[in-house]
Amino acid sequence: MEADIRSIQTEAVSVLPITSQLILQESKKDATFQAVLKQVRDNWPSTRHSNEVGSFYKRREALCEANGYLMFMDRIVIPKSLQSPVLKQLHVGHPGMQRMKSLARSFVFWPNMDADIEDYVRRCSNCAAASKAPVKTTLSSWPIPSMPWSRLHVDYAGPIKGKMFLVIVDAYSKWPEIFATSNSTATMTIKKLKECVSRFGCPLTIVTDNGTQFCSEAFSKFCQQHGIDHVKTPPFHPQSNGQAERFVDTLKRALLKIGGEDVEDALQIFLQTYRCTPNPSLPDNRSPAEVLLGRKTRTVFDLMKPPISQPTQINERQNDQFNKQYGAKHRSFEAGDTVYAEIHIRNERYWAKGIVIEQKGSVVYNVLLQDEKRQGLIRSHTNQLRKRKPDGKCEASAEQPLPLQVLLEEFSCPDHVPTEDIENPGNSQLDIPVTEPGSSRGNTCPEQMKSNCIDGSSEVCRSQDRVQSRKRTLPFREPSGRKRRLPSHFEYYEIF
Repeated sequence: MEADIRSIQTEAVSVLPITSQLILQESKKDATFQAVLKQVRDNWPSTRHSNEVGSFYKRREALCEANGYLMFMDRIVIPKSLQSPVLKQLHVGHPGMQRMKSLARSFVFWPNMDADIEDYVRRCSNCAAASKAPVKTTLSSWPIPSMPWSRLHVDYAGPIKGKMFLVIVDAYSKWPEIFATSNSTATMTIKKLKECVSRFGCPLTIVTDNGTQFCSEAFSKFCQQHGIDHVKTPPFHPQSNGQAERFVDTLKRALLKIGGEDVEDALQIFLQTYRCTPNPSLPDNRSPAEVLLGRKTRTVFDLMKPPISQPTQINERQNDQFNKQYGAKHRSFEAGDTVYAEIHIRNERYWAKGIVIEQKGSVVYNVLLQDEKRQGLIRSHTNQLRKRKPDGKCEASAEQPLPLQVLLEEFSCPDHVPTEDIENPGNSQLDIPVTEPGSSRGNTCPEQMKSNCIDGSSEVCRSQDRVQSRKRTLPFREPSGRKRRLPSHFEYYEIF
């Protein structure tokens, strides 16, 4: 019964504010308190007590009695039974540890009061939930990898202009791989990582955050199948995956600076620039490309350097093996040789008649086709050519001019071809009529041309007749309204 009454009294005291009368009542019930009052009245002994009274001994000079209250200078001493309610009353406004100490030092005192206040504040869950972050611990950096592509840091950036960007950074070489994707699902992530694995191999470790795509079962299975150790950083602590997080910021700023509507084109510009730029964090200030690939990548800046002749080496062993296996023999052609050229019409092989114009490589030739099914200039390999003996029709037509007009008309080129770029030796089988831009023949009126054609002596008329006859005999070459230009590698070539 007595214990229940004491419990009810304690609860009432904890709710009601602490008053001086309550302190006086509790002081009379506290044996330690009464012993200290007796020492204050009878003077303190020369030796310190070993019990609880001894905790007041070192402050004995500041203790005094006033109307039955024990005072510590101008502060009232709180008995043991009221210390917990007083702490609760001091902490009503959650002032914090230092402010609570300052407030308590203005009114109350008991031994080890500061330690009790610190412990009370630390136990307050509301204060702990709203407190500031603790002092950062000492930095524990990721270990430096021993070889390229051993540890990858992966993260997503975006959305940027409707695109998500999968950022992959090699911790050793700082080589970035970035993919613009339409979504950030686990399927898309695995697909892009497989591209990297096929290109550079399987890494030892992949570091990611706790995104759903990285925590999925499919991603875990992918890592197990490729022998990859998947390390997840603590949630909402981007510093643990700082390599990827820092590069995400670099990527966003770069895309904003480059601008443009095509974000993927801007991405490739950024990647090419970043990969070939020297990085101060890499050994010898090398670029990511040098560290990962072992060489410098060629850029447009290399065009500023003087050209360096590269030694030409031929795989003689491969050549001998091929020649022996297929019984290959050396074949070559000269300009003006009549040949059959292999062409393909509607997926069917066809040997068309032609003439070799010039040699463009060791086994490559420009050929002018003179066939009923196909006419024009083509480029052929030696294996696509075979020699042709001129027949009677060809010998008769050999005395006629080369149908260059057909070629020019095929590509909608002007009739005026610079004469200084075309050589016509006297013993050539080809006689090409050329019209000078300022000559009188170029200004011949239609009546004069008609009269010349009646006489049959005009060379222009004969050329036009040949062109018209060829147009009529080309069933596979219908006239086209599209204007076509002669390829640059065929313009002003030297005719034999």
